[in-house]
Amino acid sequence: MPVVIIEENEQLKKVIDGATFYYKRVPGHVRNRLMTRYANKRTGTVNWGAYGEALMEAGLTGWSDVVDKAGAQIPFSKEAVPYLPDRVQGDLIDLLGENIEKQEDDIKNSPATPSSSS
Repeated sequence: MPVVIIEENEQLKKVIDGATFYYKRVPGHVRNRLMTRYANKRTGTVNWGAYGEALMEAGLTGWSDVVDKAGAQIPFSKEAVPYLPDRVQGDLIDLLGENIEKQEDDIKNSPATPSSSS
């Protein structure tokens, strides 16, 4: 499969718990800048919570089927992202941290554990 360059206006999607999240891959230089912004200058310790929020702000572009307690659709907004359940936020942060465009077949065919020959 060829390498697909990261484009500013790309629109990828991932279904998590029945909701569809639209996102763009976050280039490494942007992730590095965010990590530097949220790292303590003296100790180098990264505030991972703030970094994760910033990563989602940089990468998420929309969603569908995110609802409130009554089942009403919640329109996408950057302000609503921190209110997603922690597990969903974790999945999104993992996805945005990879910045690799995976096709559905690649995901289905990827091994569950790394090869012992590598």
